Amino acid sequence: PPARATPPPVVTNTLTVVSTYGTPVPSSANLYTNGSVVSVSVGGSPVDQGTTQIVATGWAMSGNSPTSGSATNFTLTLTNNTTLTWLWQTNVQFTRSATANGSVTGPSSGWYALGASITVTAVPNSGFSFAGWSGDITGSTNSNPLTIALDRTRSITANFATNEPLPAITNTLTVASTYGTPVPSSANLYTNGSVV
Repeated sequence: PPARATPPPVVTNTLTVVSTYGTPVPSSANLYTNGSVVSVSVGGSPVDQGTTQIVATGWAMSGNSPTSGSATNFTLTLTNNTTLTWLWQTNVQFTRSATANGSVTGPSSGWYALGASITVTAVPNSGFSFAGWSGDITGSTNSNPLTIALDRTRSITANFATNEPLPAITNTLTVASTYGTPVPSSANLYTNGSVV
């Protein structure tokens, strides 16, 4: 009888998944038949840690293509031993506020990437003036606009004050008359520029 053909060996590839945070699927190293279509994802983003949070920003992959992406789920065709690494970013909280009689423009309160730089501007209402920043400020508290590095969680407040009226300038009119009835009759104070 003719000899039976030996089937080719099944080729398998290992998909190794690395993720510092979250819940990756699959969660570790797994064997797949070469050419398998594998759905991968990571859950649990963002990871809140008080005034910081960790957010999944995509992935990097070696041994297979494509080599990177920004999604938190995708499908890959496994043709080689592959390592998939889920990427995470640390965000910090930025909070801005204003006292009465003014406002702040620019980036709003929220989460920003650690190390980002933002610029905000204090805008006084009519009749008021900017009186400086308070809170977690680095450098001059009177800079306006203010550029701030988010090297940590920061909370700042714009302060405003009433415009002070200019002091009144007064002049003395002294009247001298040996006879008659002068008007005015003696020394008098008048606001500078008065018509007398």
